[in-house]
Amino acid sequence: MASWDSLANKLKTLKDFSKKDTISGKSAQARFNTLVASHRKFDRKSEGAWGIDQRYAEKRQLLDDLVSQFDEHERDEGRCIRERKDKLAAEENAGKVMRDAGLKRMKERKKKARTKLMRTKVPSVTSPASLT
Repeated sequence: MASWDSLANKLKTLKDFSKKDTISGKSAQARFNTLVASHRKFDRKSEGAWGIDQRYAEKRQLLDDLVSQFDEHERDEGRCIRERKDKLAAEENAGKVMRDAGLKRMKERKKKARTKLMRTKVPSVTSPASLT
């Protein structure tokens, strides 16, 4: 939201901008989203009009470029998020593998120690005096 507020402040400094009193970061974002949505709607309608020469206004060209950059940014952002999630999952998995290996070695050592202890235990010999 800070970037939208920054944009609104820049717009307020322009002498030809007519809505200096009403522009805010939230309203700038809402207007941008409205423009993008209406442009996408126009594009969907005009897809069926293949072969018909449409007047390609400067506004439409700018919106095409803007929407293209916006979509590319969202794809890049989504890719970065997926990469971070994959990296975290890999690190978590590596930690789990190491813990499991450590627990397995610990269990094996305990088992060997018990086996060794059982082999070295000498059965207690009772003396004839203690039997009485």
